[in-house]
Amino acid sequence: MKFDDDQNTSVLELKWCSKASCEQRKGRTGRVSNGYYFQLITKKLYKEFNDHQEPEILRASLETPILKLKLYDQNEEPEKIILKTMNPPTQDTIIKAILRLQRMGALVDVIFGDKKEFIYIGESNQKKKRIIYNSGKITKIGIIFADLPIDIKYSRLIILSY
Repeated sequence: MKFDDDQNTSVLELKWCSKASCEQRKGRTGRVSNGYYFQLITKKLYKEFNDHQEPEILRASLETPILKLKLYDQNEEPEKIILKTMNPPTQDTIIKAILRLQRMGALVDVIFGDKKEFIYIGESNQKKKRIIYNSGKITKIGIIFADLPIDIKYSRLIILSY
């Protein structure tokens, strides 16, 4: 699964696994009973595999992690924590997730262009925009969204249908 930021939906991508995944599968055989592991691919193709899979934080939607971080500390800016991860997503991706959460009613008082903190949006090799913002406070509906183990859009649908 990979989150498509432009379409605001998760997309199932068909792609080869990584070398690390193959090694993990190989390690599973023989634990409980005798067994064999077969890779039905050529050595040439295996050498072309990536060593590791793309990190989950770069593939998944950021709405739920942002809400969970807001649950822990209402005043903390979750993007500061997310940007400290080993492979952080772009700030543009984080800000788009915050705006989606605001549109869904999970965050209020999201401010762009006011007095808070300078954030640079864009890839490191592109021209960057300077934006001042505050990611806001979590609402009661946002707390419910954070607890439900499904996508935010479906959480909102369930709550509104109730």
